[in-house]
Amino acid sequence: MQSISEQPRDKMKTSVAYPWYVLISVSVAVMGCGAGDQPGPQIKGRITLNGDPLPTGIVIFSPDTENGNTSKHELRAQIDPANPGVYELKSDGDGASLGWYRVAVFAIESPNRMTPPVWLVDRKYANVETSGLAVEVIANPSDVAYDFDLER
Repeated sequence: MQSISEQPRDKMKTSVAYPWYVLISVSVAVMGCGAGDQPGPQIKGRITLNGDPLPTGIVIFSPDTENGNTSKHELRAQIDPANPGVYELKSDGDGASLGWYRVAVFAIESPNRMTPPVWLVDRKYANVETSGLAVEVIANPSDVAYDFDLER
């Protein structure tokens, strides 16, 4: 049997712990909701320059409205110099929509602030209007579906 002086302390522990139990339970429930609802397909690939991995750059997928893609979300990724040539696109909205995209690759190297940047690929690739690159985002792409080999 507990003494009278221990009872308030036990009640206090319970009243302090209860909100934490509720918070943890709600958090777990929320994280579980929609786990199967993926915002869109995962889009990742490789960018090479004459067969060699591009050391750095930014890859942009712009919805191609002329080919029926009415998405308002542009997708973009940065190639990490620690993992040359590899990119994984992120969306500024709810994820990638299936459909056609025009692609741009902006790749410059800036060794220091005192010299102008050096283009790693032909400048035409930096603009979706002039790059000549396009791809269809589909539900089940092959491993190389979003790979591009550029020329200098």
